[in-house]
Amino acid sequence: MKQEFKCIKCGLCCMSLKGVEQAKKLDDGTGVCKYFDRKNKLCTIYDTRPEICNVEKGYKFFRDKISYNEYLKLNYRVCEELRRTKK
Repeated sequence: MKQEFKCIKCGLCCMSLKGVEQAKKLDDGTGVCKYFDRKNKLCTIYDTRPEICNVEKGYKFFRDKISYNEYLKLNYRVCEELRRTKK
């Protein structure tokens, strides 16, 4: 069975788009996703969000470079780093 990414829905990735080339069209100009509800800390288009915002679907952009398990590990590492630095 394929392992799934367990998102805690903190919204930190949605608020950290500055400099992320793949998310450039989503950035509202402040580094925050234009579809992110800052008050409720939720994505307003979650069910139809772009593939780059869905870890499982976003793997297609990286599958020629790293294994799926390594990709998940990197995503968890980025999440941990965001939580550590954005407190």
